[in-house]
Amino acid sequence: MSVFKKGKKANASGRPKGSGNKVLRAFRELITEKISLDDIIKDLEKCSARDRVQFKIRLLEFAQPRMRSIEISDMPLLSELLAMTPEERKSRLLELMKQQRHG
Repeated sequence: MSVFKKGKKANASGRPKGSGNKVLRAFRELITEKISLDDIIKDLEKCSARDRVQFKIRLLEFAQPRMRSIEISDMPLLSELLAMTPEERKSRLLELMKQQRHG
C-alpha cells in the first residue's frame, strides 16, 4: 500500500504551482547580461542570407509549436465530418483530439 493518497500533495508546503525555477531564472539573467539584442543584430548583419533565414527558423520554433500530420483512415468519419456545420465539425475534431491524447 502506498503512502501517497490520490489527490493529496506529498509536500503541502512545497513550491507553489507555477512558481519559477531559481536556477533557470538565474541562468536567464546571466544570459541576458552577457548577450544583448544589439550584439545579436550586429552578428546577423555579418551573416549570409541563408544563415539569417536559418536563425529565424530556429527562433520561430520557440514561439510556434511544431505541426504534426494527422491521418484520417476512417472514411465513415470523413463523410460524417463533411456533412456537419463548421461549428459541429470543430467540436467533433476537438473531441477526437482529446480522445487521441488520452489514449
